[in-house]
Amino acid sequence: MLEKILLFIIGCILGSFFWLVAERWPQGLSILRPASHCSSCQTPLRKRDLIPLLSALQLKFRCRDCRHPFSKMSFFAELASGCFFVFTFPQVLTSVTLLPFVWLLTAFMLALADIRHYILEPKIFYPASLMLWLWHFHQGAAVQWLTVLYCIGISGFLLIFLRGRFGFGDLLLLLSWSPWLNLQQFCLLLIFASSLGLATFGIYYVTQRKHHRFPRSQELPLPFIPFLASGLWLILRLGL
Repeated sequence: MLEKILLFIIGCILGSFFWLVAERWPQGLSILRPASHCSSCQTPLRKRDLIPLLSALQLKFRCRDCRHPFSKMSFFAELASGCFFVFTFPQVLTSVTLLPFVWLLTAFMLALADIRHYILEPKIFYPASLMLWLWHFHQGAAVQWLTVLYCIGISGFLLIFLRGRFGFGDLLLLLSWSPWLNLQQFCLLLIFASSLGLATFGIYYVTQRKHHRFPRSQELPLPFIPFLASGLWLILRLGL
């Protein structure tokens, strides 16, 4: 039990840093300067305001100085990261390789960037993909050519018939993962990601409609990488 608590705390602390990276890198900003501050009054946050989860709850998601509300996404990123470490890291201790954990961790960071900016962040994607590909080859993993061809076919269909409805970054991410998933795993990934995406869209649509915040003519931009990352986690975590 103590081990899980420590993992959760470490995960929350790292989650705060992961969100900072996801928020600043796509804007070309440094992750070191300026220090964390209120986006409204620009006041630097005090040390007591930087405690993961607890500070946000204590402040009720408002700046201590100007009382302007701030985004809850940092809180949820910390919470998700804490849960990720609790449910994923113990497998590392019984595994001969860190590869699945690193793979899922990079997917998690890409998901955060997509949530914040609706993009596949290249500063994370390309170095991570290169590292994972080299690691796979070093481990002697077989390339799943059938999955690659299947993914190329799906990508071509989506680009031709659903252009603008499905992000190119999502397809690029799928292509980078496809050599290391057999066809069954790849199909399960698509099923899990699509199901989670549809469920999320349905919940959001119903709640916003109820409050008259979702006009009929408005299209909802939905970041899809978080659902792909969740699908990958289910596949690797459950050994499917």
